[in-house]
Amino acid sequence: MGNFNQMSKCKYVNPLITAIILIELTKVVFSFSFFQLSGAISYILTAMAAIFALLSVAAVFSRLSKCVRIIWCLLIVASAISYFQHFSGLEYLTNTFTLIGFLTVIPYYKFNKNILKSVLVVYAIVVVLVIMFGNRYGESQADAVISSNTNTFAFLLLAFECMLLALALTYRNKKSKRFICYLAVIIILFFHVQFSGRSSLIGLFLIVVYVLFKKYFDKIKNKSLGVLIFALCVFGVVFAYLYAIVLFDLIGYGKIRILGKDIFSGRQNIWRDAFEQIQGQLMFGIGNRLKSIAVNNDTGFTNLHNQMMGWLITFGLPVFLLISILLGLILSAYCRKNKSKFFIAVMIMFIIISYFDTILYSTANVPMVILLLFVAAGVDRKINAVQGGALSCKKQFTTVGLEKAKSQLR
Repeated sequence: MGNFNQMSKCKYVNPLITAIILIELTKVVFSFSFFQLSGAISYILTAMAAIFALLSVAAVFSRLSKCVRIIWCLLIVASAISYFQHFSGLEYLTNTFTLIGFLTVIPYYKFNKNILKSVLVVYAIVVVLVIMFGNRYGESQADAVISSNTNTFAFLLLAFECMLLALALTYRNKKSKRFICYLAVIIILFFHVQFSGRSSLIGLFLIVVYVLFKKYFDKIKNKSLGVLIFALCVFGVVFAYLYAIVLFDLIGYGKIRILGKDIFSGRQNIWRDAFEQIQGQLMFGIGNRLKSIAVNNDTGFTNLHNQMMGWLITFGLPVFLLISILLGLILSAYCRKNKSKFFIAVMIMFIIISYFDTILYSTANVPMVILLLFVAAGVDRKINAVQGGALSCKKQFTTVGLEKAKSQLR
């Protein structure tokens, strides 16, 4: 009876995750097209995605490990206490629950080939629109048909490049299709550089490294990956301290430039100010109310441009540590179910490049994160199925051979 109840709960995962994918795809389409969603509709869609994610976690709750269930409960309680201390950061909180809920439940999702294809096709159309009509780095947003922050455009292209590399992994015996995927990545990279997204270019480099050394990365033990992910989250805060407090004092402005931009873009001022303001408020954070010193004529920075600092400063140390632990646990659990680890490589890439941006709870970026992870998980599932079938055939062939040998000996 217990197994029956678990199966009956899991049947709700597919419609809930599919609904999240449709919501995030809708947000991407309207964020990078000629028609913009109103703020109210965007908030409603964001809230709906978070609700669906939490419902999907509830649907598989009994199938999660005891440790993951405990951390999830503690995270919800700690997040609620933190929010009611300063009544700030609710949008960031909902996006966080959407992402972590999706990561928790995706191993229980039964993939539909048509949905995967639809995501890829629609996303490709959006990428073409941005390349044709989006404002490049240094161009005025007012003159562009589709206007946005160029870093956001670069992140959109990064996600599509990763999707193409994921597809290439599935074409093991189809060299022509693999070549087309690689060629498309190179073409898009040309435009990617024009938007001058440095952190997203680092992300692409990391995924290319994974593709080149996939067979070695996929052999890493599950527990080791879990510890690595937790360590990377914690190091995000250490990195901000070293960058803002140590390196800036040693190097200063104007000494090192990358892609025409100084290595110190103003983030060091935000992080230095954040470290000062969090003193005495480490338990619950200060909310989304960072009063940074003026940078680029803006005196009210609320975007910390570092995801780990974002969770720590906005919601406090307990929430930050619980999120870091939970990410390590659920991604380690994912590895136990999937030998191919493109999905894990993508998450590690996101964590590393989020040292310079708050991409994992940003309303602008979370839809692209979710869609890329969805494609990555689908690719892992396909690779696992192919490898599993090959191993099964090999085992069957070996068994038949042994039987023939035994009969001849008789």
